[in-house]
Amino acid sequence: MSFWLFIAVVVVASIANGAFRHFQTQLTIRKAIEQGQTLDPETLERLLEMERPTPPPALPGLIIGGVVMLAIGAGLALMGWFMSQTRPADLWQGLGAGCLVGLIGAGLLTSSLLVRNAKE
Repeated sequence: MSFWLFIAVVVVASIANGAFRHFQTQLTIRKAIEQGQTLDPETLERLLEMERPTPPPALPGLIIGGVVMLAIGAGLALMGWFMSQTRPADLWQGLGAGCLVGLIGAGLLTSSLLVRNAKE
């Protein structure tokens, strides 16, 4: 229960922080206009850019995640093979789990290619 409470607090705090930053930016713009200052488009764009979060690059994360998942899949398949030395039925369980995780890794790598092609 405390784990989910912690997650809820983090999410609410993040949303509140974003709303507060947005409010402060709008308040700054409003005060500048009330004082009679002219805001050129460059200054206004700079103020609004400060409030926008910069999205993290998706491509390296997809590639790293894909490679890690492929390695985990290979490890699970290899573990199934080693376990099958004493219990032959474990071979199929290990290969199945390894293939599932490996396919997730292949999907992540394919997604990274699609994202790269979409950006270009």
